[in-house]
Amino acid sequence: DFTFVTDKVDAFLRTGSYEPALGQEINAGSGSTVSIGELAAKILALVGRELPIVCEDERLRPAHSEVMHLHAAAHKARELIGWEPKVSLEEGLRQTIDWIRDHLALYRPGKYEV
Repeated sequence: DFTFVTDKVDAFLRTGSYEPALGQEINAGSGSTVSIGELAAKILALVGRELPIVCEDERLRPAHSEVMHLHAAAHKARELIGWEPKVSLEEGLRQTIDWIRDHLALYRPGKYEV
């Protein structure tokens, strides 16, 4: 059950079927931010592993990058189409982890792919 996927689909359907929302930018997100390091730590905790988080310089965002933080300000979704996320980040991660565990044959651990 990928509830967090249907959560996003609900936002898209509401946006596409509500005339005043057409042509507007509407973020379907939690309204909060999380760093990649924090996300990795959450995932490790959820899978019950203690591993070092290794950061490689060539994979870091450049110092003068145009985007340093991604933040889905969801206030317009809430106000215009009455949408709020129903699934927390942790629950969405749990669902994703469960799905990956059930479909490990689709993955190549240890190989970095973009």
